[in-house]
Amino acid sequence: MKYLSLHEQLKYGSLIVKFMTYHINVQEEMELHDWVVKDLRNMSLFENLIDDNNQEWAKKWFYNAGVSTRGIKWKKKNGWYKPETKNISDFYILMAGVFAFLLIVYLVLEYL
Repeated sequence: MKYLSLHEQLKYGSLIVKFMTYHINVQEEMELHDWVVKDLRNMSLFENLIDDNNQEWAKKWFYNAGVSTRGIKWKKKNGWYKPETKNISDFYILMAGVFAFLLIVYLVLEYL
């Protein structure tokens, strides 16, 4: 996307990073919105930069534009995407503890 000057890449790239890190103020958000809807190429660039599936390309684009991406929480996309889940063994340990507690309560009440 070479239609933007380096100055524009830095300016709008910085606004996009602020948007992605939830550090954008109302005035900056309005400026970014106006720029995005001004041209279909801007909208396409914006969508590609915030899309998790394009993160490697987006990182290179931001780097070439001179924009720091610190603060962006990139999702790991190695192989098939697997959402982070809690350890299932913790669930089984908790359920075993609940079962043992209920068994003890039952036995105490049965033999009193």
